[in-house]
Amino acid sequence: MVEEEHGSFQLAHAPLLRLLYAKNLSEYGNVLYLFGHHLVVDGVSWRILIADLHQAYQQAIAKVPISLPLKTSSKTG
Repeated sequence: MVEEEHGSFQLAHAPLLRLLYAKNLSEYGNVLYLFGHHLVVDGVSWRILIADLHQAYQQAIAKVPISLPLKTSSKTG
């Protein structure tokens, strides 16, 4: 299931970013997978996105308002 979803991206057809909720599929229990075509999200962006999602999730389960860091940019000056 996971491998099929990961390998099924076609640039001519949306969506190029997908979620898959797997209930009791692995030793981790329920897992939310996030897939993105490499032309949509690069390696550096993945790390930022995952860190932000993790922070938002931790805040949500702690029942505090979700507050994420300001957007960053690779532009200078």
